[in-house]
Amino acid sequence: MEIKARFIAVGIFTLAVVLAAFGFVLWKARLHVEQQFTHYDIYFQDTVAGLTPASQVQFNGIKVGGVDNIVVDPDNPSRVRVRIQVAANTPIRRDAVATLEPKGITGETYIQIEGGSADAPALTPDKGEDVAVITSKSSDIQEVFARAPQLLEQGVKLMDRLSKLVNEENRQRMGNILADAEIFAATLADNSQRIDRALADATRLMEDLTGAASRLEQLAGHADATLDRADRAFNAANTYIDQDLARTTEQLHNMAASIDQLTRSAGPGITAFTNEGLLSFRQFLDEARRLMSTLDRVAQRFESNPQAIIFGESVPEEELQ
Repeated sequence: MEIKARFIAVGIFTLAVVLAAFGFVLWKARLHVEQQFTHYDIYFQDTVAGLTPASQVQFNGIKVGGVDNIVVDPDNPSRVRVRIQVAANTPIRRDAVATLEPKGITGETYIQIEGGSADAPALTPDKGEDVAVITSKSSDIQEVFARAPQLLEQGVKLMDRLSKLVNEENRQRMGNILADAEIFAATLADNSQRIDRALADATRLMEDLTGAASRLEQLAGHADATLDRADRAFNAANTYIDQDLARTTEQLHNMAASIDQLTRSAGPGITAFTNEGLLSFRQFLDEARRLMSTLDRVAQRFESNPQAIIFGESVPEEELQ
């Protein structure tokens, strides 16, 4: 019995040592894990279907940790709290955002964390919180799924409207439109030659219009040149009016002043000529008229009897006998 009890004591001691060593290893491993990972909480307002405690956590597409646990928020049952653990050296900033992303077509999802700006401070727990909280938002897929009922309802309404549009009456109208289009196409085929001639005439008309436009452009160029010359002439006239005409007017003004002064200085002589010289000049004119009258009579006598003027008057022969 003593040997058996001794073996039992040794076994108990050995088991205690093994359990203590195993506990020490677990404690060291937990301490090592806690030193390598940092925990964060994420609150999601939408469903987290497909997310499990074994799901991955990625940071800008790189796996940095995993999901620790998933529980309903006791303070707000409409949202879910997801606790994650990520590598301690992951640079998660205060403006980082977490979303749920699908992984393939299996329905499994993972958490994607988009890093914030480089100048933002590191995310740390707020006062009274055990771990820091990462802001979440709905992913594009979640928004699509959230709006799926509305999209489905709109699709049903659209199909209903299409079914009402494609009724027997509208199909008959579409048939008439297609028949009219076929008749129109046949008419075009029958009148293809006329249409070709009309297109040719239109082409010639366009060419004539192009030529006329070219001539109009040349005429406009000549008109521009004429307007330029007229503008230069007007400018020259304005220059003459502003400069030469002003000088000419000033010279005429000076000339008029000189004539006025000359007239005033010659006033006494003109007055004397009017009183005395004009009377003598009238007498001279009377004498000249009498002289011209005498010369006129002499000329007439010379024309009628020049001998009388040269040899004097002759006595008739009857009187000499």
